[in-house]
Amino acid sequence: MRLIIGGFCQGKSSYAAARFPGYANYDENNYATLSGSDSEGVILNHLHLIIRELLKEEKGEQEIREIFLRLGETTPDIVFISDEIGCGIVPIQPEDRQWREVTGRVLIALAEKSSEVIRITAGIPQVIKKTVQVHLIRHGKTPGNLERRYIGRTDESLSEAGRGDIQCRKYPPVDFVFTSPMKRCRETGEIIFPSVPKEVIPEFRETDFGAFEGKNYDELKDIPAYIRWLESGGTQAFPEGESRGEVTERVKAGFRKVQECIRKLSEGTPVTSVALVVHGGTIMTLLSELFGGNYYDYQVRNGEGYSFELSYDGLCSGLRAGSYHRRSGELVPSGSVDWESDSEVNRVLPGEGGEGDGGDGKKA
Repeated sequence: MRLIIGGFCQGKSSYAAARFPGYANYDENNYATLSGSDSEGVILNHLHLIIRELLKEEKGEQEIREIFLRLGETTPDIVFISDEIGCGIVPIQPEDRQWREVTGRVLIALAEKSSEVIRITAGIPQVIKKTVQVHLIRHGKTPGNLERRYIGRTDESLSEAGRGDIQCRKYPPVDFVFTSPMKRCRETGEIIFPSVPKEVIPEFRETDFGAFEGKNYDELKDIPAYIRWLESGGTQAFPEGESRGEVTERVKAGFRKVQECIRKLSEGTPVTSVALVVHGGTIMTLLSELFGGNYYDYQVRNGEGYSFELSYDGLCSGLRAGSYHRRSGELVPSGSVDWESDSEVNRVLPGEGGEGDGGDGKKA
C-alpha cells in the first residue's frame, strides 16, 4: 500500500501513471466497483473527494477510515492519491471543516500503514516514508536437527522431512532473498522462493560450536567444558569455537550488507519485501540486537520466523513472531503456538538437549 499526497494540480496523477503503468485507475466516479478489479495493481485517485461523498452519505469518520484501511489490506498493491485539504486555512462552513479534519485523520491512518508515502510538489516527488518488510525464516530441518545435535559449521542438506515441512507451508511473497551460505539455508530458499533473485551473505552462517559440533546433550553432559558453558548461561565462548560477541559482530556486519543492498536495489525497481533465510542462532543474534531483550527470547522452530519493518534510515519496528501456517499461510502469533506439543523443540536455555543449529533449546 502506498500513499501519494500534495496540493491541487501538483502532478500527483501524472507521477502515479508513469510509475505504475499497469495499474487500473479508479476515482470518485467508479471506486464502488474496485473490489472486482483483477489488474496488476490499483490507483485510487481523488481520495479526498471520495471522503467528501461518503460524509454526504452520513458515514462516520471511523467507518470511512475502516473502508480505506480494509482496501489496503485486501488490495496490497493499491496506491491512494489525495489532495492535502486546508493547508492552514479554516473553512467557514461546518461541513467543510468536518471534511478537512476527517480527510486529515484518514490520511494519517493510511500513512501509518503504508510502505511508502510520497509528497508531490511542482511535479517533484519527495519520499516522506519508505519501509521494507523483512521476513526472517529459519531453514528446514536437517538430519542433525532431528537428532538434536549442535549443527553449526557442518554443511548439512535438508532432510526429507525438512523438505516436506517447508513445502507444506505458505510464505509471503518477496522481491529479494538473502541467505546464509550453508546448504540448508540455500536449499530452503530455493524451495520457498524458486524464482526470486538471491544473494548469499557469508556473515549469516551459523555459530561455530567448536568442540561441541555434531554432538548432542547425551554425548556432552558429563564433559567439564560443556558443564561450565551451561553454567555460564550460554555466554561463554564455545571451546575451539566462536563467542557470542564474535557472532554478534559478524551478524551485524551481514545485516549492514543487507541494508546497503536494499538501497541499491531500490534505485531501480522499488523493493517492498525481502526474506532472510538463515539459522536459529542468526535470528536470535540479530533480533536481540535490533529489539533488545534476552537472546533466548527469540527462539524459533524450523521453517518458522519473525517479520518486522525496516525504514530506509535504518529504524526497525513492528516485530511480529509466529509460524507460517500450513493451511492458511498466515503468520500465527507465537503465543498461539503449542510449543509443548512439539517433541523436537524445548523452550529453555540452549545446549542441554538442544535442537542443534544454534542449540535452540535446553532439556525441559
